[in-house]
Amino acid sequence: MSATVAVVGRGFGAAVHAPGWELAGANVVAVAGRDDWRDAIEGADIVSVATPPAAHAEVANAARGKRILCEKPLAATTAEAEAMVAAATAPTAVNFSYRALPHFQMFREIRDADEVRVRWTTPSRLRPGPPSWRDDPTQGGALAAYGIHALDYLVWMLGPARVESAQVEGNDDAFTAVLRHDRGRSTVT
Repeated sequence: MSATVAVVGRGFGAAVHAPGWELAGANVVAVAGRDDWRDAIEGADIVSVATPPAAHAEVANAARGKRILCEKPLAATTAEAEAMVAAATAPTAVNFSYRALPHFQMFREIRDADEVRVRWTTPSRLRPGPPSWRDDPTQGGALAAYGIHALDYLVWMLGPARVESAQVEGNDDAFTAVLRHDRGRSTVT
């Protein structure tokens, strides 16, 4: 008998999480939105959270005791993320899917440089259509949607780091961070 999964998020959750779980052999029993997810998670073994970051904590807290896969970033604030981690009673993971991309895998294998520079560009502000949570820093914003991938990538590739400097510009759509790893330095813009 395969695990049952409730996906919370009708955008990315429906388009990516649900098919991914089905490919992995799970039984997706519900795909719910931010307004109707409570009943949907009730009988599921796993809750897959793919809402905007500001809604992650509420869903994860309600799913306490179940296994949870949560989209990145874990929460909208550090305090929320720390509370979610402290309250977890079953296996919980944060989805950093870029780690599986072949280019990321290849670069990790050739990472012997003393200094690494990553320039991460995304057309999030240029895409047509209505604004989304990626356009609103109070709901997560571009830094939470895309910048977190660059930071995760560097820590995954080079190991734990401390921040030497960081600067966010504009409406969070541009940032620079310099990290110090045991292996050297990295800069991401």
